Amino acid sequence: MANLFKELRNDIVKASKIPLLFLTLCWMVFIVELFLPFTFHQFGVKSLNLLGLRGVLFMPFLHGDIEHIFNNSFGILTLGTLLFFSYREIALKIFVLVFLISGLWTWSIPSSGYHIGASAIIYGLFGFLTLSGILRKEMKLLAITFLVIFLHQGIVWGVFPGKPGISWQGHLAGFLSGIALAVYYRKEGPQKIKKIGNDDDSFNEMRFGKYYWDEEKRKQELEKQHAEELQVFYFYKKED
Repeated sequence: MANLFKELRNDIVKASKIPLLFLTLCWMVFIVELFLPFTFHQFGVKSLNLLGLRGVLFMPFLHGDIEHIFNNSFGILTLGTLLFFSYREIALKIFVLVFLISGLWTWSIPSSGYHIGASAIIYGLFGFLTLSGILRKEMKLLAITFLVIFLHQGIVWGVFPGKPGISWQGHLAGFLSGIALAVYYRKEGPQKIKKIGNDDDSFNEMRFGKYYWDEEKRKQELEKQHAEELQVFYFYKKED
């Protein structure tokens, strides 16, 4: 049991590396702004403005105040870690595509002012993790879906116009990008696992997640275990 918890802890630590690296960059930019007499907000997304396209790359790293970056840090850390933990084969691809597509779609929605913050990415990850588990019909991924909904229950209301100064356009663009990617990549990454071998094997498949991400690798491991169990060794006593 101790080894299982240790392995789970190590997997979570590995899954959090990219989200933490992203957040480190966000906080570095925010701290630098605190010591400057100006901000970098003009590098955010400006809708339907050619120069405003640069915000696709810079928007997620810019934040308005401490509350803004704290709230986004929680979303990026939780959803990002769940993404890399559950979809490790395609996680980086999904993260980068959400980053780019959410920014481009935010730019395409008519609005005034500059859009800043990592909220679009958060909504993109939320959309992907929520729908992807449902489409794949795999219990472990459905559990991740329910966990995401539990941790971010009120997030869906952010896609509608509401409080002034809140970029519902970015939220909507991010959410739709996540939904689109969940549909497009539904056949890549972890899939519903077929029953392998006898009931004991099925129990092992549910209990041990090491080979969950690669069904073929897990099958080979099970076959190897059975081969080892069937080995018979004979010992002969040497005659005097």
